[in-house]
Amino acid sequence: MSDKYFVYINKKYYGPLFQEDITKLLDDKKISISTYIYDVNLKYVFMLGEHKNFNNLLPEKPHDNFLKQSYILIKDCVLKKIYTHAQLHDAISLNQISIYEYVYIPHKNIIKRIKDFPDLEEMFPTPPLESPTDAEGKNNIVLVKEDKELQELAPEFARRFPRAPFSAPTRIEYEGSKYIGNCSVIGEGGCFLELKNSSFKVGDILQLNIVSELIHLEIIVKGEVSSIVKDYRGGMGIKFVDLKEQDKKKILGYIDRYIDTMKI
Repeated sequence: MSDKYFVYINKKYYGPLFQEDITKLLDDKKISISTYIYDVNLKYVFMLGEHKNFNNLLPEKPHDNFLKQSYILIKDCVLKKIYTHAQLHDAISLNQISIYEYVYIPHKNIIKRIKDFPDLEEMFPTPPLESPTDAEGKNNIVLVKEDKELQELAPEFARRFPRAPFSAPTRIEYEGSKYIGNCSVIGEGGCFLELKNSSFKVGDILQLNIVSELIHLEIIVKGEVSSIVKDYRGGMGIKFVDLKEQDKKKILGYIDRYIDTMKI
């Protein structure tokens, strides 16, 4: 004998219905798995999702790592939409959301603007010259025509982080060895270290101690070698890894003063 059911909708029971009828109602969004049904054979009222004949329709439990590396967009103080890392990247690229939007990262329990997350840095364009370099592929400046003359974007203004000329002796430690260089350009994102005849390579992580009497600043920071220069200004482009907030503010203050003098 086929099982028969009555479906409870708006305080009335509709039926008798068979299992395939119930499934069609679900597919048509007329009922949900939280709708009550009366089982004629068992003479009992069940919530549809609790009945053994329909438990295959229950949502599958998400993996425990579902929210790892997930970003929940916040709009008007409401959690709006969950993005994976790739989806967030695509949404920004398509101008569907702004990097100034706030997102919540569940597994870290923090809220930040998208642009302030270090693990989302690859979403931002790489400057054409992050530091002086002779490495191939670094110069991605596009020449454009204006009044039949080629105009070139000045590379010193094509940076993600503004920088300013600087001069400060710098102690460098790497794998137990110590070196002395000169920090000749600095910004919140990194610096350029003049250092000749070194064996460093791109990707090396250095411990830096930059001491400047000019802005009364001593910076102890880890830096990643981002480029190598081998000409007469031999040295390395450095990307700061763990710059302290108070040091960042002092550097930005120095750069602001430098920019003000350039406008005079």
